[in-house]
Amino acid sequence: MPQPAYSRGRLGSPAEFPFRHDAARRQTQFLVLSERLYAEAAFLDERIEDSATDAFWLPDDVVFESAATLEAALDFVFHIGHTGSTLLSRIMDISDETFSVREPRLLRDLALAAETPPGRAPVFFEHRDRWLTTLLRLWSRTFRSPQRVLLKTTSFVSEIGLELMAEAPASRAILLMTTPRHHLASILAGPATRHGLPAASAARVSRLRGRLGAAGAALEAHSPGEQAALGWVCEVTGLERLARAFPDRTLWLEFGAFTRDASPALQGIEGFLGRSHQPEILEDMLRSPVWGRYSKSVDVSFSPASREEMLRAAMVDHAIEIDRGLAWINRLAGEVGDVARSLEAVARALSTPRTPS
Repeated sequence: MPQPAYSRGRLGSPAEFPFRHDAARRQTQFLVLSERLYAEAAFLDERIEDSATDAFWLPDDVVFESAATLEAALDFVFHIGHTGSTLLSRIMDISDETFSVREPRLLRDLALAAETPPGRAPVFFEHRDRWLTTLLRLWSRTFRSPQRVLLKTTSFVSEIGLELMAEAPASRAILLMTTPRHHLASILAGPATRHGLPAASAARVSRLRGRLGAAGAALEAHSPGEQAALGWVCEVTGLERLARAFPDRTLWLEFGAFTRDASPALQGIEGFLGRSHQPEILEDMLRSPVWGRYSKSVDVSFSPASREEMLRAAMVDHAIEIDRGLAWINRLAGEVGDVARSLEAVARALSTPRTPS
């Protein structure tokens, strides 16, 4: 299908993708992306830069003016990381009513700017609130009707999820998570994710302390299992905060249950997002070869059976650290009432799924 011509400044098409912000020059760089590249990309960040067919810079004032005529009309996938969000996004993309936008770089920058003191953030946004509004409008553009954007965020972006959903008042959000045991096994199974735990834990401790106040002052996690558990608690309680604020606009999804019984789960998601029921599209989703590929690199084979085998092996190889992590979660819930109430609310929501309205 031919791509609509992009306008180098009028910003009417998602082909003009906001990619990089230069606060010193007060300019924003746009990459020109095809619909096919959107569909292929697992991350809309530095990894797509060389694949863009063109790039151009616009003054920020022009960006603001162009976006002012647009509407923030999109939905979200918030998740806890390493829990199948890219697979879910690719499966949903099979519907002709969904246009998936996966992990745009500037969304991560906005989240980091919100939690980092001025002058220390990796990217500075003057008038950050205006940028949040502008970018949500730009990310809401689609290539054709009846597409609606499903924006898959990076895990820590849920920290600004309240702002995002308030700015897009008709938005809905899937809250994707997995059980603590499976999450710990997934994190500890990979050398890269294990080695990244100390650095990630520092930011997560800061985020949790910010939410818990004095109750989080003594929060610490030392061993790899405890640090992985910290990540699970930080991200799951962040999602629960969104569910509490927007109970009618959020839908919990546990990844293990999703993969075990995908048909009713996908029907529930489609209904929740307001998509029309199309049996042939559901069949295409269920039969998609995406299920048997590694979603972040689809040329790599990685079936659900392979994932289960990996998790079983990790539960044996890292049993001691997984037990330490689970004990850490139980201990924290016993000491901090807000954490206990949050985790109990998640358990209730998953055990009694509501019928999407």
